[in-house]
Amino acid sequence: MELAGVLAEHRHSRHVGGQQVGGELNSLQFTADRPGQTLRQQGFAKSLGHTTTVYGRRRPFPDLQSKIFQVRENARRAALNAPIQGTAADIMKLAMIEVENGMLKDGLKSQLLLQVHDELVIAVAPGELEGVKKVALEKMTEVAKLSVPLDVHIGIGENWELAGH
Repeated sequence: MELAGVLAEHRHSRHVGGQQVGGELNSLQFTADRPGQTLRQQGFAKSLGHTTTVYGRRRPFPDLQSKIFQVRENARRAALNAPIQGTAADIMKLAMIEVENGMLKDGLKSQLLLQVHDELVIAVAPGELEGVKKVALEKMTEVAKLSVPLDVHIGIGENWELAGH
């Protein structure tokens, strides 16, 4: 059976200072729209001992209380990044579930093979390319309701490299 690979990749775009800025979903910065947001995030993480993603998943950071400067600073940087990276991971987990369920619902034999960062790799069964593209685009675009839109780019190829990675 000959398979073609489909990559669906989440990207975001946002407006900063009247200009559209695009990039990877996991590069969202709290400081882009609200200059004081970073300090508040640091304060919450330090006082609570954890950070939380948009979807409520918590990551503890006990080293924020460390007496060793380097350990405390490493934890501070990780705590700043954790809500962003964690939310991106949560969105991709939801996207995987939605894409898989959508393909099953539509009776497609194609298979979701793996996730690499913000990409899904799908083995597409013969004759199902348009159906898989439709499901992936619809499900990944609508998986999260954020203040920035989720852009989905689809690449097609015999392998991951040829599909536009």
